[in-house]
Amino acid sequence: MMLCLLASLVERGFFDPGDVGDRFVSWFESGYMAAGGVVFDYGGATATAISRLRKGINPLEAGPTDERSNGNGSLMRILPISLWTSRLPIDEQIDLTHKCSKITHGHIRSQVCCAVYSIIVRMLLEGVAKDGVLEKAIEDTRVVYLEDSRWGKPFLEELKLVEGYEQRTGSGYVVDCLLSSLDALTPARDFAEAVEDAIRYGNDTDTTAAVTGGLAGLIYGLEGIPASWRESLRLEDETRVIIGRFADNFAA
Repeated sequence: MMLCLLASLVERGFFDPGDVGDRFVSWFESGYMAAGGVVFDYGGATATAISRLRKGINPLEAGPTDERSNGNGSLMRILPISLWTSRLPIDEQIDLTHKCSKITHGHIRSQVCCAVYSIIVRMLLEGVAKDGVLEKAIEDTRVVYLEDSRWGKPFLEELKLVEGYEQRTGSGYVVDCLLSSLDALTPARDFAEAVEDAIRYGNDTDTTAAVTGGLAGLIYGLEGIPASWRESLRLEDETRVIIGRFADNFAA
């Protein structure tokens, strides 16, 4: 689903929720952008959202909004929009990140976690040290919520909940996933150590590692990823081309 989002941004040139939703449906139905064309291991909120998208529901209203639909599905695929919007004004970045989350995960808590992640991406690209970046990102997000009437109290309350959450178990809960990923990233000495520490939490290991790895990649770069890991990726040739186009666009 991350690759679906990435491909949409490259081919459309902007964030198009309808196009992203169509690609998610193609992924679900025919394995578009899936490794080996095989679709597996999706959560309940994503399945519900895909069902709604297939019925023609507005993609920004497709993601479930109940409190129990706060899995980490939108967080694990948010990195392309975080990068794509990192040079926009911060309020625009947060707005588009919220909308991207809502396609599959519409609860405010999921939107807030994705927004904080996007601001962390922004800060790491600006050279902010990883130590303390979470606290800085939460504070910057809070300022935007305070100053922009589109969000206000409901978003501030959810941000406070994220800030005060204490568990770090690597579970599929979006808040736990975000914070576990940052805790794995901060003390690590390199990319591999960050990802391996994320996996050691157990539970939803692939997602915690994916969220951690996205941030670690910004810090340590392509050459910081072990060559054997890069060479073992299951990516079709056309997928590698799309990723390359995204990287070229971002670097321009």
